[in-house]
Order: sequence, then structure tokens, then C-alpha cells
Amino acid sequence: MVRNRGELVGKVINDPIFHDWPSAGFKITVEPIDEQRTLTQNNCIWQWGSDQAIICNDSGLERNTYYESLAAGVEAPWTKSTIIDDVWRVAQKAYLETTSTRDMKTKDPSVVYDVVNRKLTSLSIPVAPWPTRFNQ
Repeated sequence: MVRNRGELVGKVINDPIFHDWPSAGFKITVEPIDEQRTLTQNNCIWQWGSDQAIICNDSGLERNTYYESLAAGVEAPWTKSTIIDDVWRVAQKAYLETTSTRDMKTKDPSVVYDVVNRKLTSLSIPVAPWPTRFNQ
């Protein structure tokens, strides 16, 4: 695995596999590595969940939690965790086929946010903006 530009030349020149050069040569393929989402991106996901919970609660949007042993629903407020579990992870599972933010690549958080944003907006539910260093 090569992380720096100059490192590639050194690996090719010094790698023992290249000492016995075949007459046909080598075919080398260079592909970018999809990196895991960053800690900052993960913090933004949770900050967005907190901001969105406040918006849902302030908007009067009810969150009904149903327990198997109860016949009727129990009203509960939105929290950062319920937004992430009931909204974010559902969209993430549908779009990326994974529920853990640890499995996300760097491009994935903005994609999932766009999916959630479109869905909530289509339901006329206000959506918190994606956290940035300017609006935190």
C-alpha cells in the first residue's frame, strides 16, 4: 500500500519482484483507496442528530415508541440517539447496506445526509443543516 507519491517509485525500484524482469514486462494498476469516514465526519453525524432532535421536538413532531407488552403507544421525545437509530441508520442501511457509521467511507456521510434531507423535506419536516465549523 502506498500513501505518498514518492513512495511508489521507491517501492517499484526496490521491490525484489522487479529484479527478475520478465521479457513482457509488468502491468501495474493504481487505484485510490476508499478511506473510512473521519472522526470529524462521525462527530458531525452525531451533532446533526442532536440538532435534528431539537428541531423535531420544537416542531411538535411526535415520536411514538411501541412496546410489545403495551397495547397503546408511549410518547417519547426525540433524542440524538433516536434520530440516529430511527432516521439516519434506516437511510444508511437502505442506501449503503450497512448500519454502522464505522463502515462508512469518507464520501458516504454527505450522501446519506442528502437522502435523509430529501425524505424529511418531502414529508414537510424541517431539516437541520449539516454541521460545519461555521454553524456549530
